[in-house]
Amino acid sequence: NHDQSDGVSKANRLFRDAAEHIQAHANEPGMGEIRAKLLHYQGLIRYKQGLYGQAVRLLKEAQTYCDPDGLEAARLLDSLAVYFEQIGNFQRASQLLHDSLETKQKAGPEFELAITCQILGRLYLLMDQLEEAGFYIEQARGICAWLEDTKRYASLYN
Repeated sequence: NHDQSDGVSKANRLFRDAAEHIQAHANEPGMGEIRAKLLHYQGLIRYKQGLYGQAVRLLKEAQTYCDPDGLEAARLLDSLAVYFEQIGNFQRASQLLHDSLETKQKAGPEFELAITCQILGRLYLLMDQLEEAGFYIEQARGICAWLEDTKRYASLYN
């Protein structure tokens, strides 16, 4: 699709511009987290393009720039877990999601917990571990109900 490739080209130009800006201000506080987010987004784009090796390299590089106990680190674990789920390494995906959940319980807002619980629920469904799947899906639904996030709640209900 031409429109999609134009969007990716534009995103790549913006990423290059942002990387130059970050490099120019590399020693300022918070730039590591910004660099991590930038690499995370680039990794997600590569993943959607089917460039899985590049995507994983970018996600792992992003981990080196962010606080390992921070929210961005947990989000990166979620993204890596989805990759490992897709290649069938459910054990690795599960470990990453549990690590993410632990970090998000300390650092993240409630809706972030719902996201990880939802991914964990889906993973356990794929693994035919229905009790665990139900537990995490119910956790996510409870958070969504409390936050009045009707869109995610409906998605979980389905």
